[in-house]
Amino acid sequence: MKANYLFVLFAAVVFASSCKKQGVKPAVAVSPLVAKWSIAKDSITTRFLDTITHYNVYVGSSDDYYDFRADGKCYIHENGAFDTLSYKIITDNSVAFGGTYPSAIDPLTNHSAKIDFSRGGSPGGGYYSRMIFLKK
Repeated sequence: MKANYLFVLFAAVVFASSCKKQGVKPAVAVSPLVAKWSIAKDSITTRFLDTITHYNVYVGSSDDYYDFRADGKCYIHENGAFDTLSYKIITDNSVAFGGTYPSAIDPLTNHSAKIDFSRGGSPGGGYYSRMIFLKK
């Protein structure tokens, strides 16, 4: 009985030592967007009836960020408010937040990104443009 126990123990040690650790590489390359970014500027322009235009520019503070995670979540802290959005990278230069239409990212470099949420006019002359400028 003791011999059987030793044989099983010996076989387990031989089997475990024969296994090699294999490095697992991600199946898809990680986008440069996946990182924690500081907010340089967040600008919004709205126009109604082709005559009334409103501009709002928020300059980010040292506490503000967009944190794009590899799991498809973006954690945001802007002007004292926190938010979490799901996102999906559509192409190298576009991203969709929360399942909505894609927003352009142009340019996207290792140190800066500009996300354009602009939407064209409506029959009544309305227009909405939001651009977020991020930096590392």
